[in-house]
Amino acid sequence: MDLVENAKFLLTQVENKEILEKIKEISSSNSFSLYGENPRKNSVRFAREQAKSRKTNADMGIINAFGMNHLIEQLKKRQDEEEIYFYYIKTESHVGEIYFLKDFLIGFQFVERRCEKYIKGCNPDML
Repeated sequence: MDLVENAKFLLTQVENKEILEKIKEISSSNSFSLYGENPRKNSVRFAREQAKSRKTNADMGIINAFGMNHLIEQLKKRQDEEEIYFYYIKTESHVGEIYFLKDFLIGFQFVERRCEKYIKGCNPDML
């Protein structure tokens, strides 16, 4: 199984029915790809703090994002210095991370890509 297939396999483990449709849309996207070096790893603490920051930004309406609440809860169950792996995912409509250990999904977070973040008239795929 290549890395893209493994990332999609991990997403099949999502059980939250409210988010499942968005996840299916992302994983079935023709533009689904891994961005940069994958898999990557970092500490549980770093991943949790990043998810908290994204949640704050989403709550304030700065970004459209989802998955952080579940990810934060799952990461609270692990040791701060434990290293976990993640895939950095990019599609035409979203960017995000899928956190895992071996073939077990820990959680994910995705942010909707908005053109407003870029210079008007600029194609974000060219950046």
